[in-house]
Order: sequence, then C-alpha cells, then structure tokens
Amino acid sequence: THTSMTRPTDDRLVGMAPRYWATDIPGQTSPTASVPGMSVTVTAGPEYLRVDPGDGRSVLVCGGLGVAWAPGASSDCTATYQRAGTYTVTATLNWPGTYTVNGAGPFDVTVPVTRVATRVLPVAEAQAIND
Repeated sequence: THTSMTRPTDDRLVGMAPRYWATDIPGQTSPTASVPGMSVTVTAGPEYLRVDPGDGRSVLVCGGLGVAWAPGASSDCTATYQRAGTYTVTATLNWPGTYTVNGAGPFDVTVPVTRVATRVLPVAEAQAIND
C-alpha cells in the first residue's frame, strides 16, 4: 500500500497549488517462489505517480514518486484549484517489473502492478478585505 500526501495539510485555498507525493513506499523488491524443479523470481519497484486532482482536468504524471514538501523544494506534481469545493484526489502508483524462471530471463511483466489511494481534499475560497 501507499499513502498519498498533500501539502499544505491545512486548509487549501483556491489559487494555491497543493503538492502531491507518495509515502510509505518500499524500494525495489525481488521475492522468489519455489516448488520442486522450478523457481520464479519477480523484481519490481515503484516507477511513477499518477494523480487525478478530481476536478475534471487531465491526470498528472509526476516525476518519480513526487517530491515531499520541504521549504524551498520544487515539484512538478501540483494542481491549482480554480473553485472552492470538495475534491476526491486519486493517486495511482505504477510498479513495472521483470521475472526469471530457473535463472532464465529476465522477462517483462506485461501488465505492471498498480496501487491506488484516494483522499478527500477540501478547497476553500478566502476573501480579501481592502481598507
């Protein structure tokens, strides 16, 4: 599983772009399963994060797993909301892989494994007061 994160974690405002990234992601993994006469090893690792911001625009394909928020850090995994509302954000993590059978290969896994997480994202509108 993975956790989709946004920053800021507090109120999100119209015109301010929250950042998305994935956490709790193990790195590349290579489990092996064996029965007498056969051994299969699958190697897979997280490749990229896709984020549907939930407001009808195109899905974002984020470099790597997105970049966790830190002061001064930049990210290509953001979306600016134009209207106040409650949005359901869907984050999909793609895990491509290869496998070997009795040491032969590697062969590509034809359909990558994906993991999906959703999060409700409230976006508010703030009014400025000008004296």
